[in-house]
Amino acid sequence: MTKTVTPLLLAFFFIACSSAPSPEQQFDKKGVSFTSPAGWKISGEEEYEESEESYSGYYLSVEKEGFDDSGIVIISWIDVEIDLDDWQAICTEEISSNIIYRNTNLKFGPTKAGEINGIPTQSVQASFSLLGLDHEATMHFFHANGKTFDVMIQQATEDDEKNKEGFATLLESFKVE
Repeated sequence: MTKTVTPLLLAFFFIACSSAPSPEQQFDKKGVSFTSPAGWKISGEEEYEESEESYSGYYLSVEKEGFDDSGIVIISWIDVEIDLDDWQAICTEEISSNIIYRNTNLKFGPTKAGEINGIPTQSVQASFSLLGLDHEATMHFFHANGKTFDVMIQQATEDDEKNKEGFATLLESFKVE
């Protein structure tokens, strides 16, 4: 009996692990829209209510699927316009103090002009080492429709070619209305 059950369990395991990638999806909420590419999924999403300590806003993350893949886009905003230098300082401090990034040798480059699908941004690049792999990120900060945004694009450096098409699909379709 054990000889029969083991191959069946292994077959089930491999079938379960090799499920089809997520199809391309449209995101359209709160005046923000984009296309999530095939093989990527929205992995986190949360609306924030205004409190004494924070503004109302929204957070979502879109990750490339696969155990051995990297690639994530994190989009967040608050429902008020604040100075972009202040917003950049808040966001970079938040990342620097996050337990995931704390011991990664995180380094931020200089602030420079950027853009996402024609939207002018203030951007900063970062580099760090996570799980022994070199990673890179670009953070974009901008105002649109009375909101202040942060869009972070992050990946393992070695996955740059594999992620180009997915990042392009998402970022070239990104709109704020």
